[in-house]
Amino acid sequence: MLVHNDFHPGNIFRPGGDPVVIDWAFCGLGVPGSDAGVLVGDFLFDGFYSVEEAEHLIELVWDAYSGALAPALVPEAEFTFFVGNALRYGWAPTVNEHFAAVHAVLTSAAATRLPSFP
Repeated sequence: MLVHNDFHPGNIFRPGGDPVVIDWAFCGLGVPGSDAGVLVGDFLFDGFYSVEEAEHLIELVWDAYSGALAPALVPEAEFTFFVGNALRYGWAPTVNEHFAAVHAVLTSAAATRLPSFP
């Protein structure tokens, strides 16, 4: 699947109302769910959404993203979106309280969505 590999709020613009994604330098084949997961993480880490709104943001992005996928890709994307975020940002709690709180929300979402995740 084609992925952006640097999909964060700073690479999305809305010049005429429609979103435009820039910075495709690292695009290529990748795992379904990774771009959407990174987008959620960056929205939270960068303060575009508060940690208190995280569950709502996670559901909005996941519902929109998964709804656009071929059904056969949804299980892999779900694992990457939820567990990938919890693992990808394992370093976050060492940075500051805000990053620790974001990581806790992402980990909680993974554990809630996929109970086998520790």
